[in-house]
Amino acid sequence: MDQSLSRKPRILIVEDDGDLMLLISAALPSDAHVVAERDGIAGVAAFRHAILNGTPFDTVCLDLFMPGMDGGRALRAMRRFEAEHGLRAEPARVVMMSASHERATIEMAVAAGADDYLVKPFTLDELLHRLRLSRLAKSA
Repeated sequence: MDQSLSRKPRILIVEDDGDLMLLISAALPSDAHVVAERDGIAGVAAFRHAILNGTPFDTVCLDLFMPGMDGGRALRAMRRFEAEHGLRAEPARVVMMSASHERATIEMAVAAGADDYLVKPFTLDELLHRLRLSRLAKSA
């Protein structure tokens, strides 16, 4: 059996809307190891901590527009840290979330390293579907 499918998925949620963060956390599978942070700076810190402890995240749900460090800057920092620590072959799958549906915003998110982009508001079923696809893509 593929080990990546047999162990608990590790998911980082970085979302400044506390209600949405709680909804996402509650909707995730009960066997998932979930860490939730409310801003980009704390999200990057949690991401780095996980890598340094040998337990990198499989998936990151990342809000784009947050105070302090926005999701684009946070994602670029995360991707740099992965590269510096030899994780280019197995990077975290990142689902960027934003209320913006503008093409330029989506292109910026993809250029920063997002694997997927969800426009808010979205259904929890849609998010869970994207996360399942992310997990399957990582194991392929």
